[in-house]
Amino acid sequence: MYRFFHFGQWLILPKIMAISVISLSLITTIIIFYFSPNIEQRMLEEKKAGLKNVVDIAFVIFNDYETLVKSGLMTREEAQNRAILKLKNLRYSGNEYFWINDTGLRMVMHPIMPNLDGTDIKDIKDSTGKYLFREFVSIGKSSGSGFVEYLWPKPGGKEPAAKVSYVKLYEPWNWVLGSGIYVDSIKKDMTKLNYLLFFGTILFALVTMALATVIGRGITRPLKQVIDGLQDIGNGKGDAALTNRITITSNDEIGLLSTEFNSLMESISILANFKKVIEEEDSVEEVYSRLGDVFVDQLRIPGCVIYALVRDQSKMEQVYPVNAEQLDSFCDSSILEDCDSCKAKRTAHVVSSLTYPSICRKFHVKENYEHYCIPLIVGGGVLG
Repeated sequence: MYRFFHFGQWLILPKIMAISVISLSLITTIIIFYFSPNIEQRMLEEKKAGLKNVVDIAFVIFNDYETLVKSGLMTREEAQNRAILKLKNLRYSGNEYFWINDTGLRMVMHPIMPNLDGTDIKDIKDSTGKYLFREFVSIGKSSGSGFVEYLWPKPGGKEPAAKVSYVKLYEPWNWVLGSGIYVDSIKKDMTKLNYLLFFGTILFALVTMALATVIGRGITRPLKQVIDGLQDIGNGKGDAALTNRITITSNDEIGLLSTEFNSLMESISILANFKKVIEEEDSVEEVYSRLGDVFVDQLRIPGCVIYALVRDQSKMEQVYPVNAEQLDSFCDSSILEDCDSCKAKRTAHVVSSLTYPSICRKFHVKENYEHYCIPLIVGGGVLG
């Protein structure tokens, strides 16, 4: 439980997967609480704009017939009757219709509820108590046109459903023309869109998680090989551990780590082989000679000199290279007579002019030369 709530204790693969999970959670939250409501509102606004357009188009019928009245081609009553007949049978978007009521709050024409035609409608209200026809007339008189939200049964149904209507006043006849759409049609469209978003998000999540798993394993697999290799060495599994190598499959940091691991294993393998060789030598002089050859031939340090303590532990002698002429080129000869005058031997730690110039007075300073003296410690004592 502690590990679960502390991100630093997680393994790398769960951390990579967590990035995908967090990203998907953020995307899902944004879709649910921001995009979906905004899309639904925009769809409603577009539906209302379309509703206004169809009412405006139907409204032209009144003007056309009023023009005929003014030209004397028909009476107003005849023009109104023809307009009623034309609008009564007019449909759009399947079952959407138009109705007409006058400013005196009498129903002129309702194609779905003909029993209302010619009746007083001022007291008709929806299930919330809204006097909708009074509001139609009020908006028509105050603004000329506008939207009204209310509840009204669908054609052929009895249960009230949320509806938004657009009404427009035709002043010459004192008529209010209106038409509406049911909001649940928008809900249905939004539900379809939400299903698409949901399944799209699920698909995106599956693809993202699969990619995260592949990428995560591509990172953790070589790391596990490195860890296993180091643990094998630490557990003393011997030559079998030293043969472990990682296949380099990339040029990124993981590839670099794998390359460095292979180099480390190669170096350890060389050291292990070297250890076996010197353990089988028949003299310590031969061991020093091989050790010197490693510094000169493999590490490319030509100025390598090895000094060993003689038996009385107060003197030192040069054991590599055997040619003693190189001695004058580096250290003062007094260290051979008194080994404690050698600072590396006396202090039993590395002494280097790279960290502090002229740190050892026994070193013969030359241009472009520095010294790095390493005490050879065996069993807690310096032997060279």
